Amino acid sequence: MRRVSNLRGFVGLAIVLALGVGFVGCGGAGGGGSGGRGGSIIDQDLAVLTFLIVEERPNGVLVPIGGPDSTNVLRDARLLFTFNTMVDIDSVNDRTIRVGIPTGGGLFEKAQGIYYHPIDPDNGTQVYNQVIFNPTYTVAGTVADNPEGLDRLAVYQVLIPSVLTANNYVRNLVGDGIVTEYTASFETGADYVDTGIQPRWQEYLSSPLPNAVQVDAKADIVVAFDQPMKRDTFVLGDTFIVQNTFDGSVPLGTLRYSTDLTRVIFRPVFGYGKGVDSTNGGTDPLDPQQDGYEIQVTVSREVENLSGNPTPREIKFKFRTRYDPTQPDFGSIKEEFTNQLFQDSSFVAKSAPALWNDSGAPGLLAGTFTSGSVVPVTNNGFVTLEPWAVGNVAAQFQALYFSTEVGGSSRTITGFDWMKYATRFATTCQNTSIYLGHTTSGSLGTNFSANYSSTPTRCVNGVTYQIPLGTFTFQAGPKFTTNFAYDGTSNLILEIVHTGSSGGGFTGGTAIRGYAEWLENNGGGATRTAHTVALGATYGPVRTANFAYDIRFAYLIDQSEARSLWYDSGLTTPQYLEVVLFPALSAQPSGTQTTLTFQGAPELPLSGGKPDVGNSSDWEAKLEDVSGYQFVRFLAVFKGNGQTKQIPTIDEMVIPFIFFTVN
Repeated sequence: MRRVSNLRGFVGLAIVLALGVGFVGCGGAGGGGSGGRGGSIIDQDLAVLTFLIVEERPNGVLVPIGGPDSTNVLRDARLLFTFNTMVDIDSVNDRTIRVGIPTGGGLFEKAQGIYYHPIDPDNGTQVYNQVIFNPTYTVAGTVADNPEGLDRLAVYQVLIPSVLTANNYVRNLVGDGIVTEYTASFETGADYVDTGIQPRWQEYLSSPLPNAVQVDAKADIVVAFDQPMKRDTFVLGDTFIVQNTFDGSVPLGTLRYSTDLTRVIFRPVFGYGKGVDSTNGGTDPLDPQQDGYEIQVTVSREVENLSGNPTPREIKFKFRTRYDPTQPDFGSIKEEFTNQLFQDSSFVAKSAPALWNDSGAPGLLAGTFTSGSVVPVTNNGFVTLEPWAVGNVAAQFQALYFSTEVGGSSRTITGFDWMKYATRFATTCQNTSIYLGHTTSGSLGTNFSANYSSTPTRCVNGVTYQIPLGTFTFQAGPKFTTNFAYDGTSNLILEIVHTGSSGGGFTGGTAIRGYAEWLENNGGGATRTAHTVALGATYGPVRTANFAYDIRFAYLIDQSEARSLWYDSGLTTPQYLEVVLFPALSAQPSGTQTTLTFQGAPELPLSGGKPDVGNSSDWEAKLEDVSGYQFVRFLAVFKGNGQTKQIPTIDEMVIPFIFFTVN
C-alpha cells in the first residue's frame, strides 16, 4: 500500500488515536473527568492537539499515514483533528475548519467533503473530541458523489480560525471556541488507497445493450462499472475505441463521465451517419434489422479504477443503428500541432508565447512559465535600516508598492530579495512571518489589517531567518512556502512580522528604534510604510512614513498565448459545432485554465481561396457562433498553476462542421 513520503512526529500514534476514546469515557455524559473550568472536561477552552492524515479501513479503524507538511498524500485520505475536549459537531463546517488550495489574496478553492465524529470500532460510540474531514462525500449518508476526493498534485492549506479572528469558529459543548488559530499544509499525490479489487463491467446497466438494433443514430454510448474509474486511463482511439464496421471509420466524439465516475459516456459529435437503407441497397431488403450501421465498442484491460486496478478482461460489444435520412454530412479540420504550418508568428502575445508559437518546440500547444524579477522604484530614497527586530523585541512592518512598480500585470510572486545597507552584526530573527496582499489605496495607515483590500496570503509562516551583514547587494529573503497570486492591477502590500529575535549583540530594540526615528525624521508625502516602534517585548506605537524597502520580487508569469492562421473549411456556409480537444478541457491539470476564442471570415472575392479579413466576425467564445464563415481561426490563452507548476496542453484540436446534401 502506498504511503506518504514525509511522516514526522508520529511518536505514540496509537495512543493519540485512542485519546479520543479515553475522552469519551472520562468526559462524556455521566463521566466525571478532570481539568478545565469547574472540573468538567467539556468546559475547557478548545485547542487542537493533533492533526493527522489517516486511512479509514472498512472496519472503521483509522490508520495514520501522515501529518502536517506531508507530501504525496493519498487523494481519498481522511483528515483527523483531535481536540483537547469534546466538540459541538454543529459548529463544524467549511468555514470553521477550512481545507482548500490557496488561490492568492487569502482566498481558498475549498475542498468538497463532509465533517463528522469518528466511530470507536471497539464499542460503536462516537469519539466526541475528534473530527474527520472526508473529501470523498458531499452529503452524509449518500453514495460517494465526489469519489476523486482531493485534487492531484496540489498544495492544501488547513486553517482553523480562532475566536479572535473569525465570527464563526469551532466550539466545545458549552460554546467556548479556539483561542489560538491553527494552520497546517500538505501536498497531495496522484494515488488512492489501494483496495485490491478489480472493477467489473456492469453489462446490463450499460447502453445500448450488446447486440441492440434500431438504435438512434445519435445515441450516447454508456459503459457502466461497479466502481469509480480513473478518467486518465480512458483514451479515445486507444483504450476506448468506437468503430463503424461497415467502412472502418471512427465516429468523432468525446468522452464524459458520470458524477460518481462509474459510467463512461461516449457522445458522438455528429452521430454515426445516415446508415444503410435495407430497402435501397442494403444487405437484406426483407430484414429491417440490417438498416443503419453496425458500431463496435472496445474497452481494453488497461482502464483502471481509482486505486489503479485494471479490469479483469477486455470489454467488447456491438449494436446497430437505424437508418436516418435526416442525418447531415459532416467534415472537420484537424490540427495535430505536429508542425507550425498554421501558427501566426506575427501575433504579438500579451504574455509569454505558447510552445506551439515557439520554433523550437512543435508538436503541441501548451502553456509556459516564464521566470523573472522586478525591482520596484522607491519614493524619495531607500530605507537604510531594514525591517527586522533584534534583542527580545516584537516588530511589525508594512510596505506599499504601486502596481506600476510591480510590473502592471498578473503574476505569481514566488519570493523576494532585499538589500541591507547598514553594516551591522549578523542577526537571527525568530518567528518571522511574511504576508502579501492587495490594496486599492495609495498610502498606508496605522491600522495594519485595514490597509488590505482582501485577506492577505501568509507566504512565510514563523520561520527563523538569518540576517547577513550589510553587503550593499540583494540578499535572499525568507523562503516562501506559499506563492502569492498578484492580480496585476491593485497596489501590493508586503508585511513582515517578528514576535521575537535574538543575537547580533543588540538589546532593547536599538536598531528598530533607530530605524523608526530615521523614518519619522525624513518621511513626508504619501505614506509608503507603516511600522511599530519597538518599546520592549511587545509591539509599540504604530507610525507611518514615506519610504519603501529596497526589494526585488521574484515571480512567474504563468500565462501564455497563441493564435492560429486561418483554416479553410472549403464550404461557403458550414455549420460549426462544439470544438473537440485532446485532452479535453475537463482533463487539464487542476488549478489551470484554458480559454479559447474563435473568429470567422468569408472568402475574399476573386482571391483564389483567401479570407476576407476586413469582413471577419468578432472573436467568439463558442465555435458554433462563427457558423456561416468559410474560414476560421482560434486564439488560445493558457493559465498555469503557480503552486504545482503544472501547465495545460492541447495535443489535438478538431474543428467539426456539418452541411446538408440532397441524395
